[in-house]
Amino acid sequence: MIVAVVIATFYWMLHPPASRADVVAEQAEQALEEMVGSIIVVFAEEIHSEHMMVLAARLARRERADLLAVYMVEVPLILPQNAQMPDEDRRGYEALATAEVIAQHNGGEHPRPSSCTPAKSGRR
Repeated sequence: MIVAVVIATFYWMLHPPASRADVVAEQAEQALEEMVGSIIVVFAEEIHSEHMMVLAARLARRERADLLAVYMVEVPLILPQNAQMPDEDRRGYEALATAEVIAQHNGGEHPRPSSCTPAKSGRR
């Protein structure tokens, strides 16, 4: 009986239970393995994500994932939801064209470009 207790104690000392951080990290890794299939890089007037596009293109190539480039246009609260904003649209198309070239230079396929205009947006 004493031998079993000593062996159990040594086993417990050599194999401590996983901490909460270890459990969360393992769950995050498993979730990432299931989720990787699409990589989204967001661009906006204040967000210049060119360096992230380089990393995303390399990761997408390695993981054989889809690469999506999205440009967000912020519509001020004073404008109607369907307001024409040609300057913002032009900047968005330029950012998406840049994203496409970056992806091509880094061995990735053409990213699927997208432009998002939220219904209402505004800073408070």
